[in-house]
Amino acid sequence: NMSLMTERVGVDEQGRLQGALSIFLGMTGLVGPVLFTNIFAWSIGPGAGLHLAGLPILVGAGLMVLALAAGVVFAREPDPVEPALP
Repeated sequence: NMSLMTERVGVDEQGRLQGALSIFLGMTGLVGPVLFTNIFAWSIGPGAGLHLAGLPILVGAGLMVLALAAGVVFAREPDPVEPALP
């Protein structure tokens, strides 16, 4: 979630974070449909051995498991914010 990520960067890095996330979301919006359409076409095509129409869903589930594992391994607690001195 973007709000969770904004807590992990400084105020001066918010724009850079939002830009990077926008680029990432834009690229996945371009690559995802093409990739999963080709996976679906391959899985039901004449040369497919199993004719598994749900293969794109299984690939997506596998990617979600990888993302969860990466989050568990690489996520860290945000740096504590020191209270301002009076």
